[in-house]
Amino acid sequence: MMIVVSSSMEPLYYRGDIVVLLGTGPEGIEGPVVEIDRPLSQTAFSEFASPAYKPGTRQIESIEFNSGQAIPITKEGSIVVYWSDLMNEPIIHRVAAKLHAEDGWFLLTKGDSINNSTIDQDCGLVENGIPEKPCIELYPVPIKKLQGKSILHVPLLGCGKLWLLDDLASLITTGKLPKEWEQHNIC
Repeated sequence: MMIVVSSSMEPLYYRGDIVVLLGTGPEGIEGPVVEIDRPLSQTAFSEFASPAYKPGTRQIESIEFNSGQAIPITKEGSIVVYWSDLMNEPIIHRVAAKLHAEDGWFLLTKGDSINNSTIDQDCGLVENGIPEKPCIELYPVPIKKLQGKSILHVPLLGCGKLWLLDDLASLITTGKLPKEWEQHNIC
């Protein structure tokens, strides 16, 4: 299980929702499949694909692969949890693409919120582990790195934990709850 701690999956999941996870392999993950004819371990997204944005916006519309294949961004892929070394926390986001590469299966992921304008792995060039632009995960997520896929969610049940362990420090030091709480007034 995990407690949702951000607004990145709204309006599907809100801060304080509990998500129940099930371990799975590539066969249990839904999302468009793309064949990549190279190894992807430690390979930056910019080396094999690029985001295509909706005209006049910074909202990603599709992923264009160097092979010429393009896949639209939808809300139809599985929702998975993986550990982000870059953010040093678990991330719960939707599968935008399943990549079958020479060295195994990998995922590109994205939060559902309109505030998540691109995929998690859209870091630009990555040199010596340093991304060119802000991102959530430096490289495509290997399937073996998944903590699980979402099979059930219970709204707001995790709020008590967030209030006591995450929000209490903010309340004591600033006299206010964190901005995410104030913005959504849910948990």
